[in-house]
Order: sequence, then structure tokens, then C-alpha cells
Amino acid sequence: MKAKLILIEVRADASDKDSMLRFYASLFGDQLARSLTDAVEAYHVPISRDGTWFTLGVRSGSADDPAKAPLSVVCHFAVDDLEAAISEVTQAGGRRLTDAIAAEVSPRARDYYGRRLHELDSGHPDEPSDGSFVTTAYVEDPAGNMIALTEVAEHSRVWFGLTEDPLTTQQVEGHHKTVELGERFASGDTL
Repeated sequence: MKAKLILIEVRADASDKDSMLRFYASLFGDQLARSLTDAVEAYHVPISRDGTWFTLGVRSGSADDPAKAPLSVVCHFAVDDLEAAISEVTQAGGRRLTDAIAAEVSPRARDYYGRRLHELDSGHPDEPSDGSFVTTAYVEDPAGNMIALTEVAEHSRVWFGLTEDPLTTQQVEGHHKTVELGERFASGDTL
């Protein structure tokens, strides 16, 4: 499994939504946009060229709301196969917290979303979207930190910068060298 950070989510109670939206609009220098799904209430802004987004998730307070957990920062990682990734995470000592949650583009926004996908990727047909967007499950790492694993619909991958390798060959090779040097450094070697 190779995961890519696609979204950093901060959560807020509904009563704090307006002040949080003003705060993050000030921080990022841009207004946050309402997500075009009826599944959750969330507001987002792109924060990097590679498709990483910041999201303010508004807690609804209902018992089945995945955001009902304590206020926190949750990193969402794109994975190719959600169920396979959950299996790998649980085998590595993690724990599944929720069932898969499908967030579809609302029927009221599918015309716009289809046009927007065509703007981002000219190979995408200039027609309304079928509504598929992402499917997410929340998991816990062995230390109890909650993260989200997200399978992105094929046509929506461009939205999150998933059309290219997330790292350059130079970045991967440099990281592998740092792993080697880190092991030597940890054993007391002078580099």
C-alpha cells in the first residue's frame, strides 16, 4: 500500500463554524468553499499544487457522524483499494473505527462538478458527473491516533493530484539514503 496525503481535516462543532471559517480564511488567505455533498457538512480550500486540501468538518452531533470523535486534526490518505488498505492497517496493529462512508457529489452540483473535472483534465468528458467522489473509512493507528483512508473515484483522482506519482525518483532515492544514514547515526556513527 502506498498512501498519499490528500486532505488535512480540522473539526469544529456547529456552534463554532462561523468563527472557524473566518479563522481559516484568514490563515489561508482565501474563503473556504462548501463541499458539494449531502453526506457531510464541510468546507475546503486547496493548500498545495500537488492536490492536498484543507477541510473544516462540521460535527452534526448525530450518533452516526464520523466526526463525533473528540475535536482533532485528521489526516486523510488516498489509497487505491480501501478494503485492502484497511486489512493492511489492521494487520499492522491498527483498528477500524467506521464502516466505509461514501461521499457523493450532490445531484444539485453534478453539472458543475462534471464541467470542473473537464477543466482540470481535458480528457474527462464535458458532461455531468455520475456523482461518485470518495469513499472513506476512519482507522486508528497502534497509538490511538485517528486517520482516514480514502478511495478516490477514478475520474476524481485529478482533483487530488493523483494523476502523477506522488514522489519523484530523486525524492525516493534521497529518502532511502537518509534511512541508511539514519541507521548509522542511531548506532553512534559520525556522518
